Amino acid sequence: MMAKTSAVISLEQAKNLVSHLVQGHFDLADELTAVICESNTTGLFSKVGLLTRQLHSSLEDFNFDPRIPDFALHDIPDAREHLSDIINMMDKAANREMDSLGGDLPMAEHLNDNIQMVIPNWNVSMTRDVCIGQFKIQCHQQDYFIKTSESDADELRKLLTEILMAQDFQALTDQIIRKPI
Repeated sequence: MMAKTSAVISLEQAKNLVSHLVQGHFDLADELTAVICESNTTGLFSKVGLLTRQLHSSLEDFNFDPRIPDFALHDIPDAREHLSDIINMMDKAANREMDSLGGDLPMAEHLNDNIQMVIPNWNVSMTRDVCIGQFKIQCHQQDYFIKTSESDADELRKLLTEILMAQDFQALTDQIIRKPI
């Protein structure tokens, strides 16, 4: 169901306009059209005037708000400083993480290479089809694997801890962001 709106032109005005046009009285049709437009623009102008007054009042209220100077002098610069701190903390944390990850990947590859070196001989040992010379080689490989894996794992643990510690900025940034909000 359509909402009822006020007519721009009355039925009688429309009939008169059509009658003037049919009879060729274009000057009367123009006059009637001017009267219709003038009566409708009066409402439009009054509405525009009302909106202009409301806008003017709102701007005046805004200008006289005593909190504006304090806000502009203290709160905005303070918020900028907090957000700059957050950006710096995030940048430092990202660099720490990237540095740690850069060290993790070669160590993980080294660990994988050592595992791949030990697996074939280990599989032979599990079948008990190994001679004493080959067994000694396997023992040395496994000893090397264990020692290097232990130091690599320790270094990986340190680097992963560094990555975890780089995330400490999240707790701090949360506090810093909440203050301006």
